[in-house]
Amino acid sequence: MDTFTAYKLSKGNEWIIPFLEKKKYFNFNNNPELVRWMKLSRFIVELHQLFEIYLWNYSQLANGLYLNVDGRINRILDNGTNQSQLIRVNGYVMNCVSSAVNFLKSVEKYCKHEARAGKKAIFSFAAEFLEFLHAKFYGDLHYALAYVLRNYSQHGQLIISIHNDDGEHNRVCLDMFQLLNAELVSINDDTREKLEYIYDSLRDIEEGPIRLFLAQFLSSLHLNVCSLYEDFLSRLDPYVLESKERVETLLEESHEKILSTSDLPYFIILLEENHDRDIAHFIIEPPDKSVALLQHMKKEAGEKLLDAKEKLNMTNQCFKHVVCSPESL
Repeated sequence: MDTFTAYKLSKGNEWIIPFLEKKKYFNFNNNPELVRWMKLSRFIVELHQLFEIYLWNYSQLANGLYLNVDGRINRILDNGTNQSQLIRVNGYVMNCVSSAVNFLKSVEKYCKHEARAGKKAIFSFAAEFLEFLHAKFYGDLHYALAYVLRNYSQHGQLIISIHNDDGEHNRVCLDMFQLLNAELVSINDDTREKLEYIYDSLRDIEEGPIRLFLAQFLSSLHLNVCSLYEDFLSRLDPYVLESKERVETLLEESHEKILSTSDLPYFIILLEENHDRDIAHFIIEPPDKSVALLQHMKKEAGEKLLDAKEKLNMTNQCFKHVVCSPESL
């Protein structure tokens, strides 16, 4: 959001006209490298925004919901609503799970868009990454469960159950029987197969209701999100550096078209001429700044991935049974 910088050449934008009259612009249709860079730098910012949204929701959950690993509630922060524990827990978890799945789906959709773009694609590894994404995440039980939970939260049902086993402690969990038998949410065959695998695996080794502790699921999902983000940025990095070098060479040859005003210390105009609807697209930051942001994103992703691995290992050590994805799924 707020990454699209373009102006119609109409009333209110007359300040652009003097630059155009002096030919201090690049033609949009004749400079595909600059257009690609404009879209690429925008995508880098938007990708970072989506990951930060997920981290914000994850942090809200981690700081607002205090649980033992066995699901016992220690404390749930409230914002003065005085809602029940069930509502507060679901509020935290639904926001976190939804933002996680939305982030993963956004990467997938962008790669699909790029894979269809052919020679106009911003980066060329989209089709290859899609194969990796489908193999790694669509075979993962925790992602399958997260996807179902996201759909539950969007289509009118809560996703977290609170039960009382010993008459003393409320425990937060994912009740697999309730999730598999909801009436308002449809589950496709492939996802249902994965959820039934979880249910059947635990039913074979435990008696009574099949409930998953929330801590192990959230730690696994967090690792999935951080892992994909770090992998994607690693693949994106060399392409961005190569594209940056080509753009800088082009700009060196036309340095007079790098502009500035008191309000915009750096900008480049790409004029898209469409008969009576001309549009001036702006690149408002030097290429070095986009590269610096990407390097920051890579550093952050590496740190979050390492932390996620440690948290999952610590969480798994506390459980008698840990559900893992079989090779066949």
